[in-house]
Amino acid sequence: MQGLRVLNTRPKQQAIPLAKAIEEAGGVSINLPMLDITPLENTWKNHVSILENFQCAIFTSPNAVHFFFSEISPRVWPKNIKTLAIGQGTSQALIDKGFPAPICPKQADSEHLLMLNALQNINHQKILLIKGQGGRPLIHTTLTARGANVSTIEVYQRTRPQHHKKHTQALWHEDAVDIILITSETALVHLFALFDEQAHAWLCNKPYLVISERLRKAAYNLGINTIMVSSYDHIIHQLESYSSS
Repeated sequence: MQGLRVLNTRPKQQAIPLAKAIEEAGGVSINLPMLDITPLENTWKNHVSILENFQCAIFTSPNAVHFFFSEISPRVWPKNIKTLAIGQGTSQALIDKGFPAPICPKQADSEHLLMLNALQNINHQKILLIKGQGGRPLIHTTLTARGANVSTIEVYQRTRPQHHKKHTQALWHEDAVDIILITSETALVHLFALFDEQAHAWLCNKPYLVISERLRKAAYNLGINTIMVSSYDHIIHQLESYSSS
């Protein structure tokens, strides 16, 4: 990956380990966070006062794990609740909190989560869905259609960071980026909102590395020409392959 300049759009704190991995592989990480992740007011705690009532809980991101257990001690988590994670990163965040191997799909997205055996025969089950504000309603609507009683709590929000216009203008005018890394649709939308419309052709002509087929479609719909798909765990390998091609 020698010298490959990667526009790293991950949120500020989450960008750090990825930036380190890129640089250790010989690349250059240009950190331009497209999301700020901040906690919501903890009024949601009123909805989880009786955790024992739930048969199943689903965490949709490592941030959901972090902000939930910033307010609720893992020690009070009932052992009888079946705990699911949307992907390996979320699963690891739960393991770090002391949970034994949560159930999770091999591919980290809502569609593959909903294919898990644990979420098939759930009629009349009470399920707790722990997530960020907004986002896709697919998990909630699908589980409800299967007969579950789903309680959703939102523990954090995503907002668009402020960046100096001179910095973004310089990235464009100096063509300082070789490839753009996108890990969420919201980040992709924020990226195009950040740059002037005159820069959109430049953005569309850059190669993108995204982490799901859904993101690939979103990027294609924005007019992006070259899109590669990788799981989050294989980002560095994919960047190395691209660099050597």
